[in-house]
Amino acid sequence: MSPTSPIPVLAAVFLALFTVFLIKSQLSVNVKAGRYASIDGLRGYLAFFVFLHHSSVWYFYIQTGHWERPDSGLYDYFGMGSVKIFFMVTGFLFFGKILDSRTNGVDWLRLYVSRFLRIAPLYLVAVAAVFAIVTFQTWGHLNQPVDSLVMNGLKWLSLGAFEAPELNGVPAGMIVASVLWTLRYEWFFYLMLPIIAATVGVKSAGKYLFIALLGILYFYASSMLVSILIPFVTGILAAVLARNALVQRVATSPLMSPVIILTLAIAVLKFPNPMGAAPIILLSIAFVLIAAGNTLYGAFTSKLSCILGEISFSIYLLHGIFLYVMFKLLIGQEQARLLSPVQYWLVIAGITPVLIVTCYFTYSRVEHPGVMLTTRWTKSIRSVVQTFSKKSA
Repeated sequence: MSPTSPIPVLAAVFLALFTVFLIKSQLSVNVKAGRYASIDGLRGYLAFFVFLHHSSVWYFYIQTGHWERPDSGLYDYFGMGSVKIFFMVTGFLFFGKILDSRTNGVDWLRLYVSRFLRIAPLYLVAVAAVFAIVTFQTWGHLNQPVDSLVMNGLKWLSLGAFEAPELNGVPAGMIVASVLWTLRYEWFFYLMLPIIAATVGVKSAGKYLFIALLGILYFYASSMLVSILIPFVTGILAAVLARNALVQRVATSPLMSPVIILTLAIAVLKFPNPMGAAPIILLSIAFVLIAAGNTLYGAFTSKLSCILGEISFSIYLLHGIFLYVMFKLLIGQEQARLLSPVQYWLVIAGITPVLIVTCYFTYSRVEHPGVMLTTRWTKSIRSVVQTFSKKSA
C-alpha cells in the first residue's frame, strides 16, 4: 500500500466517528442547532483532516528527516486546505455576528473576553504538555542560556501571538505539529473586527478602533502574509451570501451536494498545490454552499459530526502531541522507520480513538468550562473599569 493511499483516511474517519458514538453519552457535549449547523459539523472533519495531514508528514519525516508537506495532493489539502477553510469559518461566523448586531451594536468587551476564554485554557494545557515533554527529553539539563530559555518560554505562553521557538535545544514546535502559526492570523482578524464592523455601519468606541490599529502594527511586525488573509475575506462574503434567500435555495438543492464533491475533487486532482488562486476559488465555492445550508447529504448535521465539531479545537491543538509522543518517545524514530506503510497507518488507527477520547475530555473539562465563564468575567471586568473610571474622575 502506498503511504499516501486514501484507504487509511476512510478507516481513520470511521474510527473517529465510531469512538464518538461509543462515548457520546459519557460526557456532556451540547450539540447546537441552528441555521448554520453545517458549519459545526464541518469543523470536526477539518480538524481531523489536519491530524491525518500531520500523520502523513510524520511518516515522511521519519523516513527522510525532513519536516515538509507530503507529496500528495489529498494529504496536502488535508493540511493547508483545511486551514484555509478554518479561516473561512472564522470570517463567516464573526462577520455574521456583526451583521446580526447592526441594530443593537456589538458588545466588544464580551467578544474579546469570549475569544480569550475560548483559546487560553486549552492552549495553556497544550503548552504545559510541551514544557513537560521538553523537560523529560532533556532530563533537566540546561542546553541554552537561562535568559534565552525564559524568553522562549514566554513566547510560548503568548497564546500564539509569537512564533513558537525551540526550548532548551528541543525543536518544540514539532511537538504541536507546528500548528500555532494559525493563531497569529486568528488574533489579527479579531483585532481588526471593529474596523470591519465600521464598513457595515456598526459603530465602535474609540478604544476598540485603537485596538484595531494596534492589530495593523502587529500584522506588519509579525511579517504575516496578506495572501493568507484571503480566506477570511471569503468567509465574510459567505456571511453575506448565506443570508440571501435565493442563495439558500440554490445551496440546499439536492444537486449542490454533488457540486461540492466535484469542486473539491477538481481542486485536489487538478491543482495538487492548495496555495494557488484556483484552489482558493474552488474551496470558496464549496464553503459558500455549505455555509448557506448544504449539509452534504446530512453528513455535516449528524449528531456524531456535530460532536466532532465541538471538540475540533482540542483535536487541532493536541493531535501533534500524540504523534510526537508516539513516534519520538514510545516507538522511537529509528524503530518507526522500519514500519511498513500498512503498519504505520495501523499505528495511526490506534492513536485515533485515544485522541478522540482525550479531546472529548479536554473539551468537557477545559474548553467548555472556560467558555462558560464569559459572562462572569465580562461583568467583573466592566465593573472594575467603571470603578476605576469613577475614582479617576
